[in-house]
Amino acid sequence: MSTGENKAIICQYFEQVWNQRDLKAAERLLDPDCKARVSGQSASGRELLIGRLHMAFATYADLHFKVCDLLAEDDRVAARWKRCGTYHDLPTDKQVVVTGMSLFRLRDGRITDIWINADDLGELQQMGVLSEL
Repeated sequence: MSTGENKAIICQYFEQVWNQRDLKAAERLLDPDCKARVSGQSASGRELLIGRLHMAFATYADLHFKVCDLLAEDDRVAARWKRCGTYHDLPTDKQVVVTGMSLFRLRDGRITDIWINADDLGELQQMGVLSEL
């Protein structure tokens, strides 16, 4: 697939899967053996990743991603993004904003690998779990 087609798939991933909470889109866009790596941990398999989506949707009422930059080369697409959402498990239902980047590898129109780097420290500080440095 072309880099333009790969970028379009990643735009669909953020808009349909995350912003519209369309799990059918997740089934369509994620390879059955997709592997995700985030914060030093990895998860394999589309069904496990869809389970993680359910957890994220339950934790953040109004979770929304905005893609700020998208770059592609060969079978890889890099996305710089901002994620906003109201965190339910805090006493005050606090709005949390996190920035990050994801690198995707695609094959035959499906996402096979995801590497995610996000401002986890900033998220914990906004939630009041950690104090400001």
